[in-house]
Amino acid sequence: MHHSETAAFINKKGGVGKTTSVVNVGAGLTILGKRVLLVDLDPQGHLTGFIGIGDDEIKRTSYDLLRGEADATEAIITRPMRARFRSNGSDSQLYLSVIPARGDLADAEMVLANAIDREFLLRNALESVMNDYDYILFDCPPNLGLISVNALAASGKVFIPVQT
Repeated sequence: MHHSETAAFINKKGGVGKTTSVVNVGAGLTILGKRVLLVDLDPQGHLTGFIGIGDDEIKRTSYDLLRGEADATEAIITRPMRARFRSNGSDSQLYLSVIPARGDLADAEMVLANAIDREFLLRNALESVMNDYDYILFDCPPNLGLISVNALAASGKVFIPVQT
């Protein structure tokens, strides 16, 4: 049984390159032929915007997953990568899959504070797609609240981007 490698990109400081790292690592893994899912867990939704997903396209978000109101497969949006990749002389289009975020994710801290097993909401919500991807990467908010704790509990690896 194949299970995804999971990694959280986390730092309580903003502007250190979490989103940039998630996008670039995700793109690199995709170029290497891996199936990659990026999960936007920041209410500011920079990852969602960077991938080019408009509000009108979003049906379900990472917040819906945390609340147990959507299955992960309902939330995933697949987008072609902006850069095309040349391999063996042929031109091929590669795709990234994203679970988007919106500003309402900021309510998660209060809404989920009393949830049962609240640290494992994200891990449980992603169980249905764990075999569909080689890597699942989490773009965390710039704090160490409940959303970040969920990302850590769902992750096998943690990256802490810092500004040098």
